[in-house]
Amino acid sequence: MGEANVNRRIFLKSAILSLAMGGACGKVYGSAAGGARFPISMNSGTLKHYALPVDEQICLCAEAGYDGVELWMPDIVKYIDGGGTCGKIRGLLDSCGLKLYNILGFALWCHDDPKVAADGFAQIKREILVARDLKCGYLAATGYGMEKLTPEKLEWCKGRYRELLDFAAPHGVVPLLELWGHRAWHRLDDVASIAIGAGRPNANLLLDFYHLYRGGNSFDSLNQINCAALPVFHINDYPAVPEYYKLTDADRVFPGDGICDFQKILPQLYANGFRGALSVELFNKGYWSKYSPTELLKVCRQKTESVIKKSFA
Repeated sequence: MGEANVNRRIFLKSAILSLAMGGACGKVYGSAAGGARFPISMNSGTLKHYALPVDEQICLCAEAGYDGVELWMPDIVKYIDGGGTCGKIRGLLDSCGLKLYNILGFALWCHDDPKVAADGFAQIKREILVARDLKCGYLAATGYGMEKLTPEKLEWCKGRYRELLDFAAPHGVVPLLELWGHRAWHRLDDVASIAIGAGRPNANLLLDFYHLYRGGNSFDSLNQINCAALPVFHINDYPAVPEYYKLTDADRVFPGDGICDFQKILPQLYANGFRGALSVELFNKGYWSKYSPTELLKVCRQKTESVIKKSFA
């Protein structure tokens, strides 16, 4: 790990120098070069354990050959609080040839406590402005803090989401309703109902293979979703044991190492119009202890490319 840390620092310095000179920062190749039908992105939550600054996350993803990234808002805020700017992040992304597909935010805008929800709504508005400044068109909007989705709360969520969409639209940002398989918004029909009920053309969803399975959803239900509108889809896999309702985030495994039927689902997504990025999101502690960040990024990309190619062979 010591040598890996040194190598990462050397690469980061060369990337920043390249940015200053107007060059590109070491991207090896994108998934399109391998004949894949979808761009491959890295959700930086996969690197959470290593506590890397956001600029280093970007450069390492470029070095590993990703087409784009999803950044976490807490990492962006920490970088800005430390003296960085949105302009510097945007410039580094451009220099590295990476697309910022989405930003992951965790504001408690739908919390059960009205005061917490009000504070969370103000927070997500601020995060929308950050996404705008980063020229990112999407920001995740979770139902974190809501313990149970009753019929009354479902209607409240529709109005709440409508208000959020109306605020975000002039800034060119779309808040994506994120389905979490272990929380109140674990059913695809519920998050779709919120999106439809909001009654706005910019309503959209953020879906995930693990979370759909963990929430007890059928992947056949994706036939009822406008997959062409989805900018990104989180890719991961899950084991057969324990049962789906006992799985935790830490149980996710590399794409292709579990039981997810990608060879059926990926062609189904493609046939239904999906052309967004497949963004790798894992929180497997075993991987964090086994791999350096560089190694983990490499394996994630290779496993994802393999699954895509097998699905369209």
